[in-house]
Amino acid sequence: MAIQTNPNAGTLLRFRLPPRLVDRGQLVRPDGRLHGLRVLVVDDNAAHRDILRRYLSHWGVSGRGAASADEALAFLREAQALGQPFHLAILDLAMPEADGFDLADAIERDPDILPLPLVLLTAFDQQGQAREARARGFSAYLTKPVKHLDLLATLQALTACDDEDDSA
Repeated sequence: MAIQTNPNAGTLLRFRLPPRLVDRGQLVRPDGRLHGLRVLVVDDNAAHRDILRRYLSHWGVSGRGAASADEALAFLREAQALGQPFHLAILDLAMPEADGFDLADAIERDPDILPLPLVLLTAFDQQGQAREARARGFSAYLTKPVKHLDLLATLQALTACDDEDDSA
């Protein structure tokens, strides 16, 4: 440890911490259920879409981005028509023209789109918003900036629910 003190300038303290070894068993890793998953990311902010799509790609998940509710609906219909529907959609709450709640309602009403789990994404974690999201049919709720481990845990939880539904 080194200390440098200069009158009228303050004190500088320097020290080194040894690196801490982490047990690899403690690291969170995606499981095999995520590989090949198709996820639609809907956010009017291109940087946010890109970050989420990079996370998804790292885990073997196919992510496609939509900048608006209209574009998202078109992608969902197209994927359904091609026989390759999305497994999940992440919808930003605050978007111009149609917000995440409006988009969720449109998805639910559209006969050409099979029901899929929806995750609400918001930058403003307001009291009661998560409860409202669940009441309006969302399977999960995340706040920005999204931490990759939170997104991973959400995907794993939702795919585990899908596996339980399939075995019932």
